[in-house]
Amino acid sequence: MKRLWSAGALLAVLALAGCGGAGSATSDAPEESAPASAEPGEDTAAESEAADEDSTGSDVGLSSEGHTATEGPAYTVLTDDDYRTVLTVSADQLAELTQVEVTEDSVADVLAALTEADSFAEHDEIAEYAEDLAATADERSDQLTELITGLADESIPAIRVAISHGGENASVNFGSA
Repeated sequence: MKRLWSAGALLAVLALAGCGGAGSATSDAPEESAPASAEPGEDTAAESEAADEDSTGSDVGLSSEGHTATEGPAYTVLTDDDYRTVLTVSADQLAELTQVEVTEDSVADVLAALTEADSFAEHDEIAEYAEDLAATADERSDQLTELITGLADESIPAIRVAISHGGENASVNFGSA
């Protein structure tokens, strides 16, 4: 009977924590920090939620270190530090980057331009990753085709490009912004 009460108490705590603790990822209200008297495990959970939110693309680059977005003609830099570079590329910016207007009829041409390292080589923040960007664009052509189509039909506002470059090799990920 004692275990039953313990299990019930644990479920009640978990239910309460999920029903009014931290704000949800879809909430417009800012999340509040955990109180100073919170258990150590609670702080870790809040940090984990923030890390999960960061990895899905929402509010990427708007870190507490004061990074601000820098918009350029070919992309907007959200974050550029020693470990990662995160960009967004709108339809107009993608046209500038690839020299191909983004329309539903030009998706294949835009994709072909993205698989060429020269498309990235002349841009300071990403020039050293041009080969990685082009290779990943080629490897993930199906995903990029969907993203470019989304830009063309305006179902997504931008493509998110995340370049991790903290180790020996850079890795590139594409997604919707």
